[in-house]
Amino acid sequence: VCSPVSVMREGEIQPGEGGTFVVVGGELSRVWEDFEEACLWLEEELARRIREDALWAGTEEEAIHWETENRISETAEGTALFLGRRYRARITGLPR
Repeated sequence: VCSPVSVMREGEIQPGEGGTFVVVGGELSRVWEDFEEACLWLEEELARRIREDALWAGTEEEAIHWETENRISETAEGTALFLGRRYRARITGLPR
């Protein structure tokens, strides 16, 4: 009987100063002018890194389960305020 190997990584994009977007999460840190470019970069980096983590942890599984969550708050005036987008990537697979 073998237990599955599971690895997870997280990252987040937050609004920065002057209309920029800041990628944060572990050793990931970068500032972007464009939100969509920041999202694409973060997704690619998380995918690359979590596949390396999975291999190191002992599985050759490459399928990633993604979760994204937009963090939105409401101002006193009732206006929606974007606080960030959180990404969670997980790989679960059988050991080698």
